[in-house]
Amino acid sequence: MKFHFKKSNHLIRLPILYCIVIIQFGLIFGACSPFNSETEDQDPTLIIVKRDNDPNERQYGIGNSHPAWSPDGNCILYEHEAQNVNERNNGFYQIILHDLKTHRDTFIVSGRLPTWSPDGDRFAFVRGNVLMQYDLKTDSIKTLITLKANIFFPDWGPSNLIVFDTFHENPFRSLALWTFDPMEGELRSVGDMDKGSFRKGDWHPDGERIFHTRWVPVDTVWDYQYERDLVVDGEELFVMDLNNEYIERLTDDKESQSEPVVSPDGKWLAYTYREGLWNIKVMNLETREEKFVTKKGGRYPHWAPDSEHIVYISVKPEGNLCIVSIVKTETFSIDRWSK
Repeated sequence: MKFHFKKSNHLIRLPILYCIVIIQFGLIFGACSPFNSETEDQDPTLIIVKRDNDPNERQYGIGNSHPAWSPDGNCILYEHEAQNVNERNNGFYQIILHDLKTHRDTFIVSGRLPTWSPDGDRFAFVRGNVLMQYDLKTDSIKTLITLKANIFFPDWGPSNLIVFDTFHENPFRSLALWTFDPMEGELRSVGDMDKGSFRKGDWHPDGERIFHTRWVPVDTVWDYQYERDLVVDGEELFVMDLNNEYIERLTDDKESQSEPVVSPDGKWLAYTYREGLWNIKVMNLETREEKFVTKKGGRYPHWAPDSEHIVYISVKPEGNLCIVSIVKTETFSIDRWSK
């Protein structure tokens, strides 16, 4: 395409040349940034498991949730919610193993919220108020601990401690974080239950710090009936040590931030951010720079061993198991569901 001018007009030509230079430099430096924003209409996502939306069957919940990438990178565990009567023969909640080489899904055990052991030979999971362990080598199940209230969001750390949250003995108290040693059977509180709700703990690779969500005051609204300010609580991200002495707040926003998970190299934090729609964001823990890695919705992020890819669950449509790269922007739309 050529541009024609009646006269050689520097007042016109110079701004055009200037814009061209700026655009070229923007493309160069934008392509080099790990936070390069996408221009495609859809997220740069590879769909590896697609929720089976059978129009003849009633759909329950979101179908799939809480993925966990194996330490060797070869497979992903995820929670599946039974979608019909036949599926419920294996339990209402099921843990499925997706092989990334064959793209086959295998039912492992009934339960929820899988988390891998550091060696990848076992995983812990939840059945209500019971924390259990499945050994993949011996195909055996073991009860780790039974509490008086439900257990949520376990994460098996590098020091062999499992962190989880629960209402514990009093279901009306705030949520609290606990660590459990599966070898010694020791349960320990790592959050002050009287100072707010602590949830979704995730270990830093050093095994000394726990990233987590807290409900804290984020805003006030006017109560017209009683003519007073009401405090509105929201979810914010924090990090603390095992003694609950070193505490740092990572986010300060009126929107909800939750489900934090640290990359294996300790450099990145992925989490969900809700501003109308849940999406996945990543934070550089050194610079605190943040960037969305999904724009069409996403929840329950979990890192690949390479610290460059994230597996998550799509929001629209609901329940697809997806992979996104934080450093590449190619767009994928590949259905790898095995039927």
